[in-house]
Amino acid sequence: NSGRILASNGIVLSARKRFMGCHARLIAVAVLCSACGGGGGVSPTAPTPVSPQKTITSFSTSASRTTLAIGQQATLTATAVYSDGSFAQIPQIDITGVVWVSNDVSVAGIEPGQNPSDGWNQVRAKAPGTTTITATYVGQTASVSITVTQTGTVVGWIGNLLQEGWIENAVVRIGNTAAVTSDANGRFAVAVEQTGIFPVVIQANGFHTSESEIEVQSSLTIARRNLLTTNTDYFDLVFFDHVFRDKGTRGTRRWVTTPTVEIWTKEMKCVETDDGGKHCRKFEATDITVPSEFETTIRSVVGSDIPSLTDDVISGISVTTKDHAAGTILERDSCGQPNKIKVAYMTAGTTDFSGRYSYAASCSYSSGEMVGSEVHMAWTDDVGTYRHELAHTLGWSHPDGYDSIPRPSVMNLDAIITEWDTKHGKVLYRRAAGSTSPDKDPSGKTINDLQALPWTSSMRPKLHQNWPALASGRGRFRGPLIAWIEN
Repeated sequence: NSGRILASNGIVLSARKRFMGCHARLIAVAVLCSACGGGGGVSPTAPTPVSPQKTITSFSTSASRTTLAIGQQATLTATAVYSDGSFAQIPQIDITGVVWVSNDVSVAGIEPGQNPSDGWNQVRAKAPGTTTITATYVGQTASVSITVTQTGTVVGWIGNLLQEGWIENAVVRIGNTAAVTSDANGRFAVAVEQTGIFPVVIQANGFHTSESEIEVQSSLTIARRNLLTTNTDYFDLVFFDHVFRDKGTRGTRRWVTTPTVEIWTKEMKCVETDDGGKHCRKFEATDITVPSEFETTIRSVVGSDIPSLTDDVISGISVTTKDHAAGTILERDSCGQPNKIKVAYMTAGTTDFSGRYSYAASCSYSSGEMVGSEVHMAWTDDVGTYRHELAHTLGWSHPDGYDSIPRPSVMNLDAIITEWDTKHGKVLYRRAAGSTSPDKDPSGKTINDLQALPWTSSMRPKLHQNWPALASGRGRFRGPLIAWIEN
């Protein structure tokens, strides 16, 4: 049953008749014999060394998401890097695998994965807070921090700013959440996974796209937004951009708080001009009291025309007077006294200042929030010009002159307030300062309706004429001061 094999070098080898891998073993024997025998000129070959067992040189862990809303899950992954340069992601498949531990199970706990081979590699959020998830594997440890936030619910209403009523089927998208649509009452509701400030985009057929931000609070957040129709019988974007955005090249400028108006009671005579005699840069108080109709006209325009132009947002303005001693020298300074509109009765004195030019010098932050204004009324002007110049202090302009306005306006030479002024002035003062075309609020302004917070989500708010005039904001950077003059 056994045989003996004589190799060519005289070595006798044993062999079995029946064994697995016979051919491979015979080859190995032949190679060994060739190495041992003499002659043939073949160099001996050393045996292949056995590699030492590889070890872990680094160990880390991660989560598919590190910020979760209550009820959400994330997948945990552990990665080991070995001494031979290889690496592996290790699921917990048995007692020798990764062990995951949460240091605060009330915030987030460990759960098994969907596949049995994944082991307990899921973390589920339970309550707001932060917990550390630690992975342990063959003496190695690594951690990842998980933050759980409170899910917020946003309830809001979408209305029509200039035509009244609610808008049905408006599409509202907050951050990266799925879009929701408003019902027949303009109402929408959406769950937002995290608190904080998020972009909000609202679109509806027949309306300009609205872009703003919303601050989502920990439980219930109330929001409202009135959209601007594309029907040019009510809202003309070309007119609005021309008059309030310098033909669409910048954001709007307007008051965010009600200013006071200060009437100077002594006539001023110009001492030094600029812009070819159009504007008086330095002037001197005289001992002549301004005509009585000057103060009367200013008070009339302030009391009736300014509220009309701003949809009553700027109303109830306090009007004061100021007397300067004769010989007092002043310089034009619209930025020097915040929240004030100063009005002076200006004469030429001995300069080239032209009585044809009344003007408003204004100052705002680059964000569009007005700081102050100074109006110099020429002695030759009438009530229409008073109205025109005070409209400049509210945010109106005529960048290409009186005759280039796309619609009839107080900015025309006849200075008559039209329906286009009152409609679009309403939009100006019902949107945040600095809004850009077609309907985008500046960063930092939100559509939160702070007045509505006591409501429940099932209540319907009043129509928009009672909505807050100012978009709210938190710590917005208003930028450097900008001064300009409008004739």
